[in-house]
Amino acid sequence: MVTDKIARICWNNYGWQKPSGREGKSVNKKSYEYKVGYGHEEWLLDIEKTIDGYHYGYLQPIGKAWSKYQDKQFNISLYSINSDTGERWWVGTLKNACVVSPKEAKNVLIYYKNKGWLQEMIQQIKNVDGHEKDFLKSSVSNFVNIKFKPYEWQLVDPPQRISNKDGAISSTYYVLLNKKQEPTLELPFGDDPDFSAGHVKKMGKSVAYYGQRKSEIDLFHGKMQDNVYKQLSKIYGASNVRTERPLGIGVYVDLAIKSPDGEIFFEFKTSNSVRGCIRDALAQLLEYSYYPNAERAKKIIIVSPNPINEKSQEYLQKLRNRFNIPVFYMQYDRKAGSLVQKEY
Repeated sequence: MVTDKIARICWNNYGWQKPSGREGKSVNKKSYEYKVGYGHEEWLLDIEKTIDGYHYGYLQPIGKAWSKYQDKQFNISLYSINSDTGERWWVGTLKNACVVSPKEAKNVLIYYKNKGWLQEMIQQIKNVDGHEKDFLKSSVSNFVNIKFKPYEWQLVDPPQRISNKDGAISSTYYVLLNKKQEPTLELPFGDDPDFSAGHVKKMGKSVAYYGQRKSEIDLFHGKMQDNVYKQLSKIYGASNVRTERPLGIGVYVDLAIKSPDGEIFFEFKTSNSVRGCIRDALAQLLEYSYYPNAERAKKIIIVSPNPINEKSQEYLQKLRNRFNIPVFYMQYDRKAGSLVQKEY
């Protein structure tokens, strides 16, 4: 019989496909990931590596009681904690995950060595300044302990934040918990919610979502958002402006304006490169506006403190003319604390 369980996994910024470094990892100096700079679950969803239709991975809650769970099958729901922020994130569920035997794990380790996958993993550890020498000492017992079929899962895309008091998680230790209920996602997926005006002020910081770097959730981002909200509220009316606008697809847009013929989405970026800001914001705004098959915004606007150059203006014009994407750029004037009222 397949039973439902919950397991905590180490923090990872790259979708648990490769090590992502010390950001968000445990700050407990006695913990394994603090000492070596990575966790063995960093490759849990790296499904490019399969053997006979299965991907093999490691779960610390299984490893602590491997003999107890050996040869059993579970639906394992996963969550992770960003130790830098203290936030809990729900990742989703691995369906029909099988706990493998030490013999099978040994064969998998040999296979990884022969295919060059083990060396690839070691290089990935080096890339984030982890202690690869410890990984070279990996034994069967801490290499893999579960297997599952790729895409036989129900992952949350992207992972969603849940309350630290959510009753679905009864303990944050790395133990296998019985799943008694589903968590309450902070930003549940569903139909696009109706526009509701207001300003979500987060102590100078923007609302976080999985994958955002701390450098993006900074004080200046919040200051821009706050000042532009006040500015646009005077122009369009406070009842037509909203910050952190939920979209029904598990994400927020930084700021939205409601108009009779559609909404205008604004995305704020703080990089000192206008080209970099456009690159970072464009993919987000396209997803916010059109995913999976929607028409949420009549216009999308990228905002940063950088004055736009001629090449970037030509690029945005090309996107509008060639692909009919209604994307524009506006500069935030640091000194004035407001948007320059010109679209490029």
